Amino acid sequence: MFLLLTLSLLWIQSDPVTVLFNFPVKESKPVSANWPVVIRFSDPVSPEKLTIRLTGRDNRQISHSLRFSTDRKSVNLIPKVSYQDGEEVSILISGPGINELTWTFTGREGAPSLSTFYPVTISSESPESRITESKENRIRQINGVSIPADFPEMVISQTGPTDSGYVFTNNWSTVGETPYLIIMKNDGTPVYYRRMKEYSRDFKVQRPGLLSYFEPWAFYTMDSTYQDLKKYEPGNGASTDEHEFLVRPDNRVLMIAKYHHEVDMSTIVPGGNTKATVLENYIVELDEAGVTTFLWRSEDHFNLTDCYGISLTGSYIDYVHMNSISIDQDGHLIISSRHLNEITKIRYPQGDLIWRLGGRNNQFSFTNDVDRFTYQHYAQPTGPNRYLLFDNGNLHSVTASRAVEYQLDTTAMTAYKVWYYRHNPLLYSWFMGSAQRLPNGNTFISWAVDELPKITEVTPAGQVVYQMNFATPAHNYRSFRMKWKGQAVKPYVLGEINSSGSNLIFNLFGEKPVSFYRIYSGNTPTSLSLLDSTDGSSYLIKKLPGNAFYYFSVEGVWTDGSVSLRSEPLRLAVRNLVPGENMLFNGDFSADTYPWKLDTWDGAVASAMSLNGEALIQIGLGGPNTWSVEFKQADFSLEAGHTYRLSFDAWSNLKRTMEPIVGKAASPWTNYSGIGFIQIGTVRKNYSYTFKMPAFSEPNARLVFACGISSADVFLDNVVLKDITYVSVNDVTTPESFRVLGSYPNPFNPTTSVQVFLPAPGIVSVKMYDSIGKMMHDSDVSFSASGNQTIPITANGWSSGLYIVRLSYHSTHLSVPVILVK
Repeated sequence: MFLLLTLSLLWIQSDPVTVLFNFPVKESKPVSANWPVVIRFSDPVSPEKLTIRLTGRDNRQISHSLRFSTDRKSVNLIPKVSYQDGEEVSILISGPGINELTWTFTGREGAPSLSTFYPVTISSESPESRITESKENRIRQINGVSIPADFPEMVISQTGPTDSGYVFTNNWSTVGETPYLIIMKNDGTPVYYRRMKEYSRDFKVQRPGLLSYFEPWAFYTMDSTYQDLKKYEPGNGASTDEHEFLVRPDNRVLMIAKYHHEVDMSTIVPGGNTKATVLENYIVELDEAGVTTFLWRSEDHFNLTDCYGISLTGSYIDYVHMNSISIDQDGHLIISSRHLNEITKIRYPQGDLIWRLGGRNNQFSFTNDVDRFTYQHYAQPTGPNRYLLFDNGNLHSVTASRAVEYQLDTTAMTAYKVWYYRHNPLLYSWFMGSAQRLPNGNTFISWAVDELPKITEVTPAGQVVYQMNFATPAHNYRSFRMKWKGQAVKPYVLGEINSSGSNLIFNLFGEKPVSFYRIYSGNTPTSLSLLDSTDGSSYLIKKLPGNAFYYFSVEGVWTDGSVSLRSEPLRLAVRNLVPGENMLFNGDFSADTYPWKLDTWDGAVASAMSLNGEALIQIGLGGPNTWSVEFKQADFSLEAGHTYRLSFDAWSNLKRTMEPIVGKAASPWTNYSGIGFIQIGTVRKNYSYTFKMPAFSEPNARLVFACGISSADVFLDNVVLKDITYVSVNDVTTPESFRVLGSYPNPFNPTTSVQVFLPAPGIVSVKMYDSIGKMMHDSDVSFSASGNQTIPITANGWSSGLYIVRLSYHSTHLSVPVILVK
């Protein structure tokens, strides 16, 4: 299928050089100029002796540039102009003393990608300048390692000897918890952790001294000092697929690319969409310079009609869904394609298919496994022609997941199930998951999804010896047990606030024992001076005036007397708060609006100023959405289970609506307060709202006044947010006030109830919002008696996640968080 060429050019060596691989080939489906022409030779070539021409329709010369790999064995032809739809493109290779050599492929219209796609060297990011609020007024620790309040709590059981190595995992929350990359011991003691901005995954060892992880939308490598090295993206107009990333010993990397193009599906299936968007998967191999050394395209080998469970008449078709690449013991590639129910072996580097296991094009007889596997993940070789995979089992008659291992006979073409493990009770991971064979023969299984165990380690006999889950339901894609040795060269520092004050948390991760730490502070990142020292791994800031921002840096001193590098400066608000005090800075706008911030979106026009000790938000154009104009303050946190009260004065030059939101200051922008839209008029009025946090803390919170749509100005004053959990009940409510008594069950599926106290008969307005503020339910419940009452809640057909129940009784508004877990 692929063109094998022998050239007699003046190469670096005199022997003929063979073309091992070229993309595209004549049999390829139409190719756009987004993708380079890739040629891989058996031996290094001399660029100055090589002539290559690219010719299109009517002898049109297609201008291009050439890029050679660092080993001089691969060359990329990068078009500078688009191909024409359907044109035959010829590639000609020539050199002194040989006959010209050419082949053709069909072009597809599409602008070439002019952006660079080299791996980009990046510096390690500064620690997040956000704060968390710890429980019990102290910094949490696990066996002497200080951790922030939003670090995921784990439930761990060990009932037998595990294999050696650390546990590599991550949490990807479905209800708004902060994501972390984690290396830990069996008992949960962190060896390393990093707070991430967005959900991250596939944190693993590539080889001694080299880690990798995914954070939308790229893969990153990290060295043994926990410093980021490079960022990897496939380029060529494609996006990074989050499922797989491998680093070869020579530093070439393998990754999956996602590429969308339009297909007239009516020519393939009856009723097909004439302009369907089809997602293709590419396997991309890049060298250290970013040159493509191998390129493999699903469309050239798999038919659109090979998939299972995917509508071929819809507008979007993800027909392959490749989710793993592994290198077989003979050097060829093993891939898993979820939507094909197929494991495929690809000859490397030629690119043709060696065999296909499972799916519509299955070439093997499953001798003892009538279920086969469906919607599987993470296919890995465990011996010659032997493969372990995580079988999600979506299409089984009984929907249960398992780890399963097959021995293939590639002569008789049989697949024999040699081992499998199903959990008792049965578990069903409808997506994600992995199964890793450990050196001692145990299998390390990640069930990945929601409330299922993140890790189960079992012996060959199926005995469970280790299990871990997060206390709050969360995904994690894959978990691993891997050997690793790392030593940080500077402390990892985070900030945290509790009712005792502002704290620094720092860890100099590694095996070298630390004698003590030095803490530096200043008003700017470049004016830091020694503040204090401590032999602990956290520090309560008492030596600086409160209610101000400072910068902090920490260095560690090891027991041998050597000194680490200093951490990047961390900006932190020093708040000397006690319960009941205002958590916000400058809520009375006495001099200016700092540190409040005004953001405009969607073409909105607005400005903010302090006028006579009041905040004036002047809106020239309100924009199309409420969030088109946002006046906000961040850098505070909300503690699990605590009750908060937001109050403020607001008015306008015209009657209008706006929405106050106390919520997460990052995606998914969870709205914890659930206040909804309020009407403000031309007369100054005080507004007050109470809400209770769910069973997890929010380390990265903000207060937003969403003032878009209307062009009427907004005035604000006396903005106060207080933690009233520990304030005397007489300061919050009286026994005769409308109040929430609790909710049960919580989490729930699909029904729960909220208990309230009514001081008199009346009507309670019940509204429910999802985590992004979309109203999901609106009703009024009438009660003919006072006292304790129950409000039933049903969430049939809703997605798992956090919801806010907003209760209104006369002029009192209360919020209750509930978590739906399916």
